[in-house]
Amino acid sequence: MPITLHDIARRARVSHVTVSNVLNRRGCEGEVSARRASIIRRIAVRMGYVPNHAARSLRLGRTHSIVLITSQAFRYPYVHEQIEKLQVELRRHYYRLHLELATTIQEGDQVLRSLTCGVCDGVIVFGVEPPWVRRLHLLRQQGMPVAAIEPPSDLPFDCIDYDRVEAIRLATDHLLQQGFSRVGIVVGKLFDGKEGLRPKLHLDGWRLALRQANGRLDGSLIFRWESGANASDLWRQIRTTRPPPTGLVCYNEQLAARLTHVICADGRRVPEDIALVALGNSWLGDLAAAPLTCVDFNHAAIARGVMNRLMKQMNHPQTPACRILVKPTLTVRESSGASESQDTWRIKATTPQRKESS
Repeated sequence: MPITLHDIARRARVSHVTVSNVLNRRGCEGEVSARRASIIRRIAVRMGYVPNHAARSLRLGRTHSIVLITSQAFRYPYVHEQIEKLQVELRRHYYRLHLELATTIQEGDQVLRSLTCGVCDGVIVFGVEPPWVRRLHLLRQQGMPVAAIEPPSDLPFDCIDYDRVEAIRLATDHLLQQGFSRVGIVVGKLFDGKEGLRPKLHLDGWRLALRQANGRLDGSLIFRWESGANASDLWRQIRTTRPPPTGLVCYNEQLAARLTHVICADGRRVPEDIALVALGNSWLGDLAAAPLTCVDFNHAAIARGVMNRLMKQMNHPQTPACRILVKPTLTVRESSGASESQDTWRIKATTPQRKESS
């Protein structure tokens, strides 16, 4: 016979209500001491307790499932890592993750149209496409918890992201501290002559680091690159700049890895001729010709922020939209001048976590 809450309660010598609060009502830990809750969980594991999600969903009026919609390309390692951390965090709260990969804007719109209260308990959007905003806002008004992994903007729902300005500032400052005086940056291309939000935040971080170091803002050190384009063409543009940069911050980890190979094939060396720092800190950095110094997005903290905001909305439907920025960290490797024998080390962001409310 399956193990019940009453079985666990008898073994733990507490009431079955206390056991239910610990195992089935996340967010109610304050009603039970941390020590007692830990004992109950250990007993439940030893006895092989398996929660009855169907019964609990009927009792609480919840499905215990969260839908994740993403338009992000799966060829990027950071997408896999963020989804994995979301899965871990949702499981910790006894929620299941349902992934909807929107390869087109229309597919994402169809998914959003199908979502109503009762289908799932919340929606996570990883990369908000502009046509989705109105429908997401409507879902939120109808009582559906919504959280987006997206840079802070005027979106009418919760946004959680890493601090992109601080990430670039951290990378640029590191190169300047290492003695690379002419630090350039690679950002996304202009669209219809306009700067996108992400490139703007990246440039803000680069300029901030240079101002703090009393460095010169040189527009010739800003290089535009479209994700997936030929890295050889970019390197040709970089090396013909006069005078050329001695350090470079890349917003894309894949690009930085490709550049190390292109630079070496051209008879140059990383970091002796040019040092590199990239955004993103996956396994890809170790495959570069010179292991990459990277800014880590802190995917686990982003996942915690997303789940905390969803839970807040579930318990308090009228809670106002919130913007949360997670601290990035810097992992130093050879591409920025660390010796091969030097242990990898981490630098924490020097600014406090920023939280903006609309």
